[in-house]
Amino acid sequence: MSTVVADRLRSPRGPDAASSGPRTYSRAKWLGILGIALGVLAFFIAIPPLTVRTAIPSYVIALASAGLGVVAIRAGEKRVGYGAVVAAVVGALGAYGATRSGVTNLEVVVAWGAIAASMLRERKIVVARLQRLGVHIVEAHHERIGTELVNAYLGLKRRNLL
Repeated sequence: MSTVVADRLRSPRGPDAASSGPRTYSRAKWLGILGIALGVLAFFIAIPPLTVRTAIPSYVIALASAGLGVVAIRAGEKRVGYGAVVAAVVGALGAYGATRSGVTNLEVVVAWGAIAASMLRERKIVVARLQRLGVHIVEAHHERIGTELVNAYLGLKRRNLL
């Protein structure tokens, strides 16, 4: 297991959070998580690029998802269990709708994802052009924007650009 994944699986368990070790999930919780993933998969196989034109495979996957959810609920993992059951229902309903819709309609919907990706590429081009023109751009994750903005301001001030 990679260190990033292992670090994300760590869970504080009280005052000795540092010595608590990696988070361990019960078997029931893992089954519930798998059920949620299968519910998502039940819908995913019915939309482009896969477009299975019958909902039966999605229904089978959704049934397995719901079954795993029930197992998790009976073992006491209610949150992930009910999450798996809901994912199964949504996946089956989404697959039903997708298989009843024409492939061209689905491709139009999925094309919006391609448009969003194109807009991100265009954004990078615009940012590069603005930087060539001397515009100082601050890009940061939303959690760090304040810190990065202050750092950029202080850097500009230090170089006497303000």
